[in-house]
Amino acid sequence: MAIRASAGCGGFVREHAAVRDFVDADWAAILSHNGLSTFEALWSASSEWIERPNVERGGLSGVSRLELALPDGGSVGVYLKRQSGHVRRTWRHPWRGEPTFLREFRMLDYLRSRNVAAPLPIYFGQRVVDGIPRAVLLTQELAGFRALDVFAGDHADVGRAVRYPLIRDVARAVGKLHACGVQHRSLYEKHLFVRKREQGFDVAVIDLEKSRFFRIPLWAPTQDLVTLNYRSQDWSRAERLLFFRSYHGCRRLGFWHRLQCRWIQRQSSRKINRRPNRDSQ
Repeated sequence: MAIRASAGCGGFVREHAAVRDFVDADWAAILSHNGLSTFEALWSASSEWIERPNVERGGLSGVSRLELALPDGGSVGVYLKRQSGHVRRTWRHPWRGEPTFLREFRMLDYLRSRNVAAPLPIYFGQRVVDGIPRAVLLTQELAGFRALDVFAGDHADVGRAVRYPLIRDVARAVGKLHACGVQHRSLYEKHLFVRKREQGFDVAVIDLEKSRFFRIPLWAPTQDLVTLNYRSQDWSRAERLLFFRSYHGCRRLGFWHRLQCRWIQRQSSRKINRRPNRDSQ
C-alpha cells in the first residue's frame, strides 16, 4: 500500500487495488483509536440516521452523527455520510458515473484552500460492491454552529442589533462562495450554519454534493440568490436590501444591481406561487 500527500487538505491518501482513500493526517490517530480507520469500519458503523435517507436515483444516501473518543480524553462530534448507488454522470465517467459525495469532498477540499468556511473533510473513500458504487464521507462537526433557519427562528423577535449583523455576514459568506466560482445549487437556510461571535457571526456552508463551478458569472450565482430569497420568507424588505448591499459590497445598489434584485424577486414570486400546486400533488 502506497501513501502520498494530499495537496488540499493536509492529509494523506491510502492507495490499494486502484482504490484511493483520503484521511486527514491530524485525524488518523483518532479514527484508529475508535476502530474507524477503514472504509469497511465506517460503512458498518452503528448509528442512527439524522433524517430519513434519500432513496432517489435508485440508491440510498444518508447522514449520521457520531461522537468519537479522543486518545487523550474527551470526545468530538463528526458527521458520517454514506451512500450506495447515488452517482452523477460526468464527461470522464459518462456511463458509470461517480458518487455524488466525491464531488462534495472535492469541493470541501477546494473551499478550504480558498479560506471559505465549510466542514473539515476527515475521511473519504469509495468502493464498488456487487457492481454498486458506495461512498463514505466523514466531516468534523461545526461546533457551536446552528442552521440559519433554526437560529433565525429562535431570534425572530430580536431587533436590528442581532438580525442586521446576521444578514450582513450571511451575505458576505455567500458572496465569498460565489467569488470562488462556486454555485451551491441548493442554497437553503438550512445549508448555511451560523455561530455568534462577540462582534458579528461566523458563517459556514454545508451540503455541497450538488455544487459545481460555474462558467457564466452572473447567471449561476443569481440562481443561488433566487433560492435563498424565496426560502427566506421571514426576512423583511429592509433585511433583503441589506443582504444585497452586503453581498455586492456597496452602500447603495447601482442600476444593474437593482435589475438583478427585481429579477430575483420576480423569480421568487413565481416559485412561491408554484409551491402549493407542487405540495398538493
